[in-house]
Amino acid sequence: MSEENENQKIKKPEQEISDLRAEVSELRRSAEKYRSIFEALPVSIQVVDENGIITEVNPFHIKHLGKGKTTIETYLHENVLTRESIIQAGLSEHYRRVLSGAVIDMKEVFFPTTTGGSYAYCNVKGVPIMREGRQFGSVFIIEDVTECKKAQDELFSHQEKLEELIEARTRDLKNAYQSLHEENLERKKTEAEKVKLIRHLEQALKEVKTLTGLIPICASCKKIRDDKGFWNQIELYIREHSDAEFSHGICPDCAEKLYPGYTGNKEE
Repeated sequence: MSEENENQKIKKPEQEISDLRAEVSELRRSAEKYRSIFEALPVSIQVVDENGIITEVNPFHIKHLGKGKTTIETYLHENVLTRESIIQAGLSEHYRRVLSGAVIDMKEVFFPTTTGGSYAYCNVKGVPIMREGRQFGSVFIIEDVTECKKAQDELFSHQEKLEELIEARTRDLKNAYQSLHEENLERKKTEAEKVKLIRHLEQALKEVKTLTGLIPICASCKKIRDDKGFWNQIELYIREHSDAEFSHGICPDCAEKLYPGYTGNKEE
């Protein structure tokens, strides 16, 4: 290898300094970009070292979930595993898993107390921070979804009430339909019985002729005067004006009158 090639491989000090400055500038831009995102995100972010000691907390956490801690400095250097809210929410073991290299993504974790003493529901994520295959820290992200949870519960409550109303209305409609059906059957039965009775009466009327009104009858011979002014025997008049039939016989009084001294049951 020629001496010229060797010189080309060796950078001049000025070039090395320029390259180093460029790398530092790029790192600074990346750090500023990271810091802008870190401070602007509307979720709680906690960065811890390999032992769980908090090294960074974003402003959103201090403002919304810091429980009265007014500055980031007063919040740092605590162990995330021993924080009261983490213990109350039952997250200590899950956080310990993240410190051992696991990833967690939990939905609607219940926090019994938050800022102001009220409760909260949060989505919790934990991710280990790796460098060259070695974990040197973790980041925990807590998203407050309390309002969303309340709205969801309220929606479910309204849905349950609506389902209850629909069920009650459906039951009422079924009962009304059943009652109407039974009334319809009863009405049809009554109408059928009415028709049957009418037919029975019509048939009876066909079989019966009734004499009504005043009938002119002779007080002596008992003949009856018809509409044309003729006098008829009573049996003839009744036969013509009804379906009655006569059988003739002699009553005891007439028999004694017509046949004096004769009796059909005279004993010897």
